[in-house]
Amino acid sequence: MATNDADLVLREARLSQRRAWYAANKERANAARRAAYASDDAVRAACSANSKRYREANAERLAEYDRVKRQRDTAMYRTRSAWRSMLGRCNNTADKSYAGYGGRGIQVCDRWSSFEVFLADMGFQPEGLQIERNDNEAGYSPDNCRWATRQEQASNRRSTVRIHGMTQAEYVRATGIPEWVVIGWRRQGKPIPAPVGADE
Repeated sequence: MATNDADLVLREARLSQRRAWYAANKERANAARRAAYASDDAVRAACSANSKRYREANAERLAEYDRVKRQRDTAMYRTRSAWRSMLGRCNNTADKSYAGYGGRGIQVCDRWSSFEVFLADMGFQPEGLQIERNDNEAGYSPDNCRWATRQEQASNRRSTVRIHGMTQAEYVRATGIPEWVVIGWRRQGKPIPAPVGADE
């Protein structure tokens, strides 16, 4: 019994010592924490001020960087879309354009199965231009493709009517003859006069 009482007294003494130590060091610990927080706040404030000064000093350069980055991201997206569309119409039987491309034997060269290689060969797709094959009976390859306007594409279709070496639209522009007149001549099988100064 005496041993148990002694142990209890000893435990109480130790607890009292711990409480006394905690009370004596509590304010010191809190002060250290406040000092650390204040230091962190000062560092954050300094970093924020430096960042603001940097942005202000380099506003024009940063704006140009953002502009170029947006253009590059847009050009990358546009070029990747053109590449995917090209593969789809040549390789995917479910593609709505497959019949006019893969369905009649138009294929993409093995080299261009990689987008990175396609990009290296063709460069970014310029805004307003589309990929065009120089020879409509040949497939997609570096030596047969270029970026072209829709007007250039229209002039290079298999179905494009040619008159004296020109497309019908070019002939109308060169001669000033109304297109409906030219269409009428063609339907009636009449000879169509060559533009003035054109070599026959």
